[in-house]
Amino acid sequence: MLRCIPCRGRSTARSVVVTLAIGLAASLGAAQTDIDQAPAPTSPGWGALTATHPVGFRILRVEDPVRRYGPRPGTGDWTFGPRPLQLAVWYPATEAANTETPMPMRAFVRLLATEFAAEDGTPAAFVEAERDPLYGRINPSIPEGEPEEAALERLFETPTMARRDTHPAPGPWPIVLHTGIPYTQTLLNEYLASQGYVVVGVPLMGTSPAWRGRGEPGPEMWEAMTRDLAVAATHASKLPFADGDRTAVVGMLAGSGLLYAMRNPGLDAVALLDAWLPEALRGLPGWSTAAVRIPLLDLRNTVPGRSDGDVLDQMAYAPGWRVQLDSLTHPDFYPFPRYMNPDRADDLHPAYAVIARYTHAFLDSVLKRDDAANEWLGRHPANHSAPAMPGTVELRRAVPAAPRPETLLTWARYGRADEVLAEVRTSLNGDPEALPVDPAALLTIARFLMRDQERAEAITVARTVLLLDADNEIAEQIANADSAD
Repeated sequence: MLRCIPCRGRSTARSVVVTLAIGLAASLGAAQTDIDQAPAPTSPGWGALTATHPVGFRILRVEDPVRRYGPRPGTGDWTFGPRPLQLAVWYPATEAANTETPMPMRAFVRLLATEFAAEDGTPAAFVEAERDPLYGRINPSIPEGEPEEAALERLFETPTMARRDTHPAPGPWPIVLHTGIPYTQTLLNEYLASQGYVVVGVPLMGTSPAWRGRGEPGPEMWEAMTRDLAVAATHASKLPFADGDRTAVVGMLAGSGLLYAMRNPGLDAVALLDAWLPEALRGLPGWSTAAVRIPLLDLRNTVPGRSDGDVLDQMAYAPGWRVQLDSLTHPDFYPFPRYMNPDRADDLHPAYAVIARYTHAFLDSVLKRDDAANEWLGRHPANHSAPAMPGTVELRRAVPAAPRPETLLTWARYGRADEVLAEVRTSLNGDPEALPVDPAALLTIARFLMRDQERAEAITVARTVLLLDADNEIAEQIANADSAD
């Protein structure tokens, strides 16, 4: 049996490949596996996907005062202010939510009209937003012979799992950040929320006021998305039912999550769902494949000719899974065929359910340290209760690597001083001249810890400093604080 993925791994480098041959006759909920739960009420498009919790939804409006943004399009207001972020939050709700009215898809599409401010949601703005699904998103999914406008209205009336502003279930629940246009992945986001996650939709806002929807696919856009993720993570962690110590990024634009992870050792996982890693992203400050030390899920389409195909192979220190499903195309990562044909969701569009299940299992394995989910990932897929899609699954184990200096500093500041001491000792045993972390920075942390009355942690950090700088008098004073008393 394949054991848990090493989250900060020092395991040997190897990979395991298993053939993916999932039985179509066994639907997603038909045979309960270790990570399958008893079904709860769901909504059209789910097929046999099941929920373990009702789903709540709320809007969280935040600002980034460091970045200026403006003017707001169509308002006549030419002033510039802090960059606004309209965060869409799906979360596990109490059972009472099942008695409340579900939100229709129209409500999620209309979020496009209120990205800058709630008061922008005028009737004219809503009409404009409701045209967005026709720009290539649902057109291929409309049944032959059905008028376009009728199909669009049917999509808008489709009930979702979400109940607006309903009571959250007691947490704290891990956080999943999803970058993109919220309504394009409502099904995936509410599914993950139903499995015990706080899913935060981070809007795809451009870097200029002229941009709405798609566009600006350059370095500025990727930089904006990466910084938006950091802002969203900070505010999401303040929700009383969210656990800021367990955070992942998922989605088609999760390449920004990789850059976020390279800059911030606090992120725990990234699920790349047909995510491109273009040169515009890879050329930004902080991009370093060696800096990624967290588990990754790589699930992409199988169309040949991608220029970023070997980028993840360069991330040797990152463990994780690579799932390759045969004949998988980019449209398979959208849920619209399931909304347009809810009675035949798994027959006509099985891939989306498989993608959702692998994303769920990956997050459970990493963020919840669920051995059953990890075993599910590594099990021969013929035993899975999911639609049939041939392909392969590869387990990528991380090459041994010591924690980065910034990681050690973070550990030292936030209650993991013993681990920092152990890592420094290991490093010095291998190379007595090594400098795995800046002793001056560690000393600063030791002084802050003493100020904050975290005496034991401060003493451990000071002893670590002395291993690297034996003549440091201030570190010696802190390290001997107990005996001085």
